[in-house]
Amino acid sequence: MLRWVLTLGVVLEVSGNSMYIAKLCKGRTCNDLKFPILDYDAATKTCVCTAHPCWNDNGLQHKCPGEKHDDKFLTFFYEKSGKLNCGCSKEPDYKSLYLSKELCPGEHCTPEHPILDYDQDTKTCICRTHPCGDIDGLTHTCPTEKFPILRYRVDEDEQTKESKNVCECIAPMHAPKDEL
Repeated sequence: MLRWVLTLGVVLEVSGNSMYIAKLCKGRTCNDLKFPILDYDAATKTCVCTAHPCWNDNGLQHKCPGEKHDDKFLTFFYEKSGKLNCGCSKEPDYKSLYLSKELCPGEHCTPEHPILDYDQDTKTCICRTHPCGDIDGLTHTCPTEKFPILRYRVDEDEQTKESKNVCECIAPMHAPKDEL
């Protein structure tokens, strides 16, 4: 069983994205700060950009203390029952709602293998290292406060149609002030 590491109620995970979702949504990205998470909608079989689920948890907007605190990044997981759990983490968090809620509810990873993913061949949830830890021999990081989330995605070269791994740093996810 996968594990979720909690220390004094703090979730320890790292930013990233599922390689499974990146392949399903090849060539797609989400740049709207109101809908920053690239995700998959199984009902329509399409890729969508979604808001952070903790921005509207049945009318409740979760927030973290902010820049001057260690636990400044909003994170989430879904229990097997489907209940959403929101918390604050020292590490930025970027993950699929579809994967967390539909395919792997109640599953958690360790700091050594922090990215929750899905193995389509074995139909099982797995934990892996961040895909950007080794892309063509390069280790990618996001050391700035302004763009701390390391996001992995797959693009397609328009001319050759070959897949290309992309690692990029994106802004932290904060609820839009005027919307909620």
